[in-house]
Order: sequence, then C-alpha cells, then structure tokens
Amino acid sequence: MNTLHFNDFKLIFELISSSLKSSDKFLLNLNPHYHCCDYSKTILKIANTIDILTEEFSDYKNLKNFLEKLGDEISRVSTHPSGPIWGALFSGFATNLPFYVSNFNISILKNMFSLSLKEILEVTTAKLNDKTLLDAYIPGVLAIQHYSGEDLKDMFQKAFESAKFGAENTKHMISKYNPSDFDIGTADMGAITIVFFFKAFCNYFEINSIA
Repeated sequence: MNTLHFNDFKLIFELISSSLKSSDKFLLNLNPHYHCCDYSKTILKIANTIDILTEEFSDYKNLKNFLEKLGDEISRVSTHPSGPIWGALFSGFATNLPFYVSNFNISILKNMFSLSLKEILEVTTAKLNDKTLLDAYIPGVLAIQHYSGEDLKDMFQKAFESAKFGAENTKHMISKYNPSDFDIGTADMGAITIVFFFKAFCNYFEINSIA
C-alpha cells in the first residue's frame, strides 16, 4: 500500500488513542507510582480527547480541519508541559496541508511528519538526548524522511523500530527536566509513549492486510 485515504484516518486515530492507553498501562507496570504523576493523567486526557473528536470525524470535510482542531484541543488538556508538545505534534501535521487533499501518498505523509516535528521544536526547548519524547520522535521521523521505498507499511515499521531504539537509548541518559523521576536505567516516559504512537500505524496496516 502506498496511499492512505481520508476515511482511513478515523481508524488510525482510534488506534492511536488505544495505543496511548496501552502505553499508560505499560508505564504503570514499569513504575507503580506512575499513575500518580501528571504525565499519566495528561496521556489519558489526550487519548480521551482523540476519542471524542474521532467520534465526530465524519463531520469534518477534510483532514486539515480535523488535525487543527485536535491539536488545539490537546494543547489545552493539561498544564503538564507534554500537553502543548502533543498538541503541536498533531497540529503540525496540518501545516501546509491543502484542504482538498483526500489521498495521502508517501510524499505527503513524509512532509506531514517533518512539519509535525518542526512545530514541536517551536514549542519546547528540549532537544535530542535530553531524555524526552523527542529521543523517540526524532528517530522515528528521520526514518520516515529517509525512507526510499514505496510501501507505507514498511515505512511505518521502520519508524516504529527507530523510535523504539531511541526510547531504549534513554535508559542511558539523565533527564534534563525530571532527574528525580527517571534516572539512569529507566527509559523516558514520553519516549515510550511515542513508541506506542508509531505502533498504532503499524497496527493499522496489520488490520488492513487481514481485512
């Protein structure tokens, strides 16, 4: 498959929400105190926001409007710093996306992810190796940018694997922003969540290949 269609994104966002909830459970098993932290509450609020807007997906005539609305809503779900970052991730997808696009080929999707990363970098001072979600998102986006094939399933699998490798590497980092929460030996919470985010796209293509 080398093209996604507008209606495909309803299921993709449902899977993203499900994956974020799965990441929350995974992190709880990793750290019993995780459910008390603001990040856990923020991720669940983000997932619930995706659920609410996805239920209204058919009301949107184009993906750009949906993504802009989603990004705006997510950026305001929490006072935790990750809220605006996740909001920028989704609203960034809409940057320079024409209203009339209904078929999304590899070139368009590459551009969407590149602009998503760009918008994140405009709302945070975090950078690579600061032990944040960027340590997984940047490798995932780079895998998409450098992909030279024609198969979306393969492209997102490579993005997932790169994000997972990046998240694993955060075990060897000291957090710049939350050194008391997760120190050497434990992967960053945000980076782990990004791995689950990319896994949602892989799950979509698995479901699509069976259907």
